Amino acid sequence: MAQFHYQAATPQGKLIEGMMEASEERIVASRLQDQGYVPLRIAEPGQLQAKTGAARRPLTLAALPSLPRRGKVKQRDLQLLTRELATLISAGLPLDRALSVTSNLADKAELKQAIGQILRSVQQGKSFAEALEEFPKIFPPLYVNMVKAGEVGGFLDTALQRLAEYLERAQEVQDEIKSALAYPVILIIVGSLSIVFMFTFVLPKFTTLFKDMGDALPTSTKLLLAISGAMHAYWWVGVVMAIGGWFGVRQYLATPQGRFAWDRWRLRMPLLGDLVRKREVAHFARTLGTLLKSGVPLLQALEVVEAVAGNQVIRQALKDVRVGVR
Repeated sequence: MAQFHYQAATPQGKLIEGMMEASEERIVASRLQDQGYVPLRIAEPGQLQAKTGAARRPLTLAALPSLPRRGKVKQRDLQLLTRELATLISAGLPLDRALSVTSNLADKAELKQAIGQILRSVQQGKSFAEALEEFPKIFPPLYVNMVKAGEVGGFLDTALQRLAEYLERAQEVQDEIKSALAYPVILIIVGSLSIVFMFTFVLPKFTTLFKDMGDALPTSTKLLLAISGAMHAYWWVGVVMAIGGWFGVRQYLATPQGRFAWDRWRLRMPLLGDLVRKREVAHFARTLGTLLKSGVPLLQALEVVEAVAGNQVIRQALKDVRVGVR
């Protein structure tokens, strides 16, 4: 039997936490549900961050701080928030109590404070979707539109469940792509550094030896020695050019023409272009399917998919499709 640390919500919207002995997490969740609680997080000690003083303490609006201007929240944070909200609302908790619980559960101050402001907006009469629209850097158009469809159709819990599944799948795909690209990127970096090291430090040591051979050296060897000598003597020029080129490319990519050209090259580049195309198509299909399944009208769903498309070439193609559908 193992010890599990849990966090759960009461029917009154209070957050409780504690330890429970069981053979697996499923047993802990079942026991909490039998006691009338809504299990939110269950893990072995050390894997679940405890919140000091949170147990058996009611959450109030006054306890929520005002919103400062800070950095954006990561997708993993949004994914966890959505899953917790879906669980609480599916269990029958009102939206304001569910927001209070998730605010106290949030690990990042930015997200905690954003939820606090959203809770205030909801209590002042705004819809949940309207409150989310105040934070476009945290909640993208896809999120807002699915919540809006869920509110209008009376299935907010289902919409949040689908959103959570969508975010989890998107995170899995992103992690798989990063894992697949990690090894080739490391090889390219190590190979490039090895070539620079060889031309800058290794070949110059053989220059004197090769000079004694005079014209007997092949043309290719002479060319290599010339390049090595230039790199060794004028390495600082290469550094300046690399830094200048990096800033120049950044400035160009910041323009609409540069971003479009970069995205088009990404779709056409050798070896990895096919992977990028498949990822973009999968993202389009998954996003559009999730929106339509949640009751969002087709034209509105196409507008949302276009807005969240990361590739400018794909975005332009989606715009043409949307205009054609109209």
